[in-house]
Amino acid sequence: MNKKERNLEAALRFYETTRAGLVSRVTLRDNSIMFYIGGIAALTGATVQSNDFVFLMIIPIVSLGVAGIVAHHNKIVLGYILYLTQELQPTFDELEISAVQWDLSHAGINNKNVGMRYLSDVAYIAIPSILSILLNLQLNYLILIASSLCVVFSIIILIRSYRFHKVVDKKLIETKK
Repeated sequence: MNKKERNLEAALRFYETTRAGLVSRVTLRDNSIMFYIGGIAALTGATVQSNDFVFLMIIPIVSLGVAGIVAHHNKIVLGYILYLTQELQPTFDELEISAVQWDLSHAGINNKNVGMRYLSDVAYIAIPSILSILLNLQLNYLILIASSLCVVFSIIILIRSYRFHKVVDKKLIETKK
């Protein structure tokens, strides 16, 4: 096996490993979201049955944790994308591999679903938290302030994650040119 073939084999292994890591992170992120939604549904059901809405005050705290987990997985996924497109792609170019990676394809770059995904992230993390606060306005104001801060920080975390995604998108568009 000559040097070009060894480089190609190594590049393909790096590509496959990175894509597998990317898919794993997306799966973990989506599972975290589904587990959160299921937990919120179960907590809401138990709360309605007990007719004591104070239990819902755990939602803003859990939401803050989920926002951090989702943002972390998004950041790692975007790091994988940058590695594939900014660092590994030049190796493929040197080896004259002409297959276009998804993240550099027209379909990948022009994917308009990113904004909708982040908007839905904010909605299913913030709305249950806000509703839990509204249903418990009779509680101590310190609890309400702490819960409200959890909601605000959750939204800030997701907005920052979205902004980072836009920076990566801009790099991908520049790479494509």
